[in-house]
Amino acid sequence: MYIRRLTAIDTQLYSSIRLKALKDHPDAFAVSYDEEKEWPPEKFKARLEADNAIVLGAIEKSSLIGIIKISNHPLYKLRHIAVIGSMYVSPKHRGSGAGKALMTEAISQAKKMKDTEQLHLSVTSTNEPAKKLYAQLGFILFSTEKRALKLDHQQYVDVDHMVLYIS
Repeated sequence: MYIRRLTAIDTQLYSSIRLKALKDHPDAFAVSYDEEKEWPPEKFKARLEADNAIVLGAIEKSSLIGIIKISNHPLYKLRHIAVIGSMYVSPKHRGSGAGKALMTEAISQAKKMKDTEQLHLSVTSTNEPAKKLYAQLGFILFSTEKRALKLDHQQYVDVDHMVLYIS
């Protein structure tokens, strides 16, 4: 298994795993499956080619088994903050080290981004394995947002916000 930056040639692989993540884990992402399922390939391609973000993939035997995105904050006064999002590892590869490898490379990439001093991420409060991994990598909890995500049928999800100071 190895980690690499995804590019336009990975659009189909990326869109497939991204939509699977949104469909199978609606509580883990702010965007819904229904919002992205109708996207044309060009929109997924644009995400992979964005100037202010890097999308990484975990590859095993030519299969994309995990993804993560690192973005620079678009606002000038928040330019010292990069954000990790869209973290997903396919269920059969969880516990294999793919998540840790993705996070480690994301941190490495964030350290290379101009002006970046902090790395932020958000995680569902009940996702203990992910929170444990993030803590092992040095992230600390700075707030819990109650009822942050509203799913169908009046179901709410709390979200923990974590930070890693990188300079």
